[in-house]
Amino acid sequence: MPSYSCSMGPVIDWVRAMQLSLRFFDDHECPPPLPPDEPTLCLTDAVVSNTGFIVQLWLSDVTFWLEQVILQMRLYALHDCSKKVLLVMKYGFIIEIIAMMGVMAYISVAIRNGDVYFTWKLAVWLGLKCITAVQIMDILPQILFLKYSILGFYDFLLFCLAILGGIQRSREEIQARPANRRGPPLVKILIKGNIVYFFVNSLAVSVGIMLYASTGLQSILLLGDQMTIAVAAVAGCRLILRMRCSDSESPTSNDSDTDVGSWDVRLGEMSA
Repeated sequence: MPSYSCSMGPVIDWVRAMQLSLRFFDDHECPPPLPPDEPTLCLTDAVVSNTGFIVQLWLSDVTFWLEQVILQMRLYALHDCSKKVLLVMKYGFIIEIIAMMGVMAYISVAIRNGDVYFTWKLAVWLGLKCITAVQIMDILPQILFLKYSILGFYDFLLFCLAILGGIQRSREEIQARPANRRGPPLVKILIKGNIVYFFVNSLAVSVGIMLYASTGLQSILLLGDQMTIAVAAVAGCRLILRMRCSDSESPTSNDSDTDVGSWDVRLGEMSA
């Protein structure tokens, strides 16, 4: 049987495809054909698009995990390599990864099985299947709620650890900071970066869960991802600027003090 194009093809091919589709769907409801000015998508295009969408979802989660590993190592260093802190972060991170992988596997299988499609309209007239638009979030409210609840709890736990480490390091920094040093200390800047990141994550997820509980809109849960990306970008740029400001101080006074001290030691040795 020859293959028929599902968009911008000859008129006779389009008529044959319509007849073939009606033959296969005599007992099933099928959406009306789209207007001529709206292109349709064939089955192969839909499969390729679904594959790209699945890859995009998995890559976003992998990027999130790598980012959290870096920030958790910073927390581990701020707490003087405490084994208790490492165990808490380790088991919490494992639970978070399992939850996220379970949700992503469920979504991927649903997309592959044809239960979930994109939010825009598409139709296939190949005599094989009629595809209508279904929002991807509509069939996963309970699983998504569980996923974001775990994410929010773990981010709040890391936020508390960042605050504790920040308080401890701030006291040490104040005591050990030279009197002639200008600008914010580097450790304090990194502590603020950790606190802001984990606080924004936990706040965004909490707001999304509360809105979902009150409105019932599953798409509200995506607010956490979008808000976190925006605030993390702004906070990261400000963090870089503050680090440059901290490193841009003039080392003249410190160098002169060091030189004077070294000359005093040498003169003492010569006189002895």
